[in-house]
Amino acid sequence: MLGLGYVGLPLALGANAAGFEVIGFDPRSEAREAACRAHGPGKGRFRASADPAQLAGADTWLICVPTPLDARGRPDLTAVRAALGIVARGLTPGALVCLVSTCQPGATNGLCRSVLEEAGWRVGRDVFLAVSPERENPGPHAPPTRSIPRLLGATDDASLRRALAFWRHLVDRVEVVTSPEVAECAKLLENTYRLVNIALMDELHAAFTALGVATRDVVA
Repeated sequence: MLGLGYVGLPLALGANAAGFEVIGFDPRSEAREAACRAHGPGKGRFRASADPAQLAGADTWLICVPTPLDARGRPDLTAVRAALGIVARGLTPGALVCLVSTCQPGATNGLCRSVLEEAGWRVGRDVFLAVSPERENPGPHAPPTRSIPRLLGATDDASLRRALAFWRHLVDRVEVVTSPEVAECAKLLENTYRLVNIALMDELHAAFTALGVATRDVVA
């Protein structure tokens, strides 16, 4: 597990609860400490580490690192590239790499695939590559990770079978899509839909307030 933030930590705990041995990598000490507190003692094989060498030989690699925008509003994939570098150095034959971080359409078949193949790995034969965009609902009343349906797209049939076998251990419902690009575009649409709704309510709230009307009463 690369990244122990609000996306990676619930997945790490979910994988551990499903019976997997989990090593969570995060260079931030506060993230590692929070992960250990959330896991608690005596709940299975889990450890948080700042040493990427600890991940070497893992069967499954989940990339859950931040993907902010840069100063010009473009996707900043610096953390994803760094994570892929760690993955490429620690891979063993038969391993699954799954992109969870929110990236622009084409990132899985483009950036992820190119980094792995430049390191000498043949995707779909030596190692397997898929994308399952994050769908967490952060907050104190968030539903459990297992109950949130996952989208899953893969670069080839072998990668899809490998990824599906993994995710079915973690969640109750996996929605398989026809390509990584469909999954990535679905995440883009989901985020846009939410943003438009929030922006609309902001505008209406301003209008209602100007009229002396309580927005919460309107919504209720």
